[in-house]
Amino acid sequence: MKRYKPLFEAIIKLTKENIQTLKLNDYAIMYHGTDLDTAIEFSTSGIDATKKISNRIYHSSKTHTDMNGLFVTWVFEEAKKYAKDYILEMTLPIKNLHSSSIDKEELKNISLKHSKAYQNSENPALTDSLLYDEFQALFIGILKPKYIINIFIKEGSSWKKYSVGDFLEEYNEKI
Repeated sequence: MKRYKPLFEAIIKLTKENIQTLKLNDYAIMYHGTDLDTAIEFSTSGIDATKKISNRIYHSSKTHTDMNGLFVTWVFEEAKKYAKDYILEMTLPIKNLHSSSIDKEELKNISLKHSKAYQNSENPALTDSLLYDEFQALFIGILKPKYIINIFIKEGSSWKKYSVGDFLEEYNEKI
């Protein structure tokens, strides 16, 4: 399978400093902790985080938003907490990232509360979500497999980095 590198002007490695100035047209490296089956599924078929198609796509029908999405983080250590030995490294468009708060009223309050603190941010609620608590956001959108950059696999107490091609060659046969 031929893999293509994403063609973006700039892919941002997020830091606490640059999160406050993200633009909706930016792209960032994000991580998602997962299991082997999902890592293979996402690496071969991509991700449709607009509908509930797997146990990894979050769906909220208990709140006012009734939305689906995939939780992602810019902090590798945070992704480890949710991983079942596999972490996807992806290039995601900022415009498809949303605050991990799923309550519309809470989102409104966060945006109002932080609009002055994050005056350089095009999305204060997202900025707040990425900087505090679990350093995460909700990805809502469709992502082609070519935007998954690497797969990290827990081997003992360390994490080994695989290209997607190498990962699929070695692990796709094991299911």
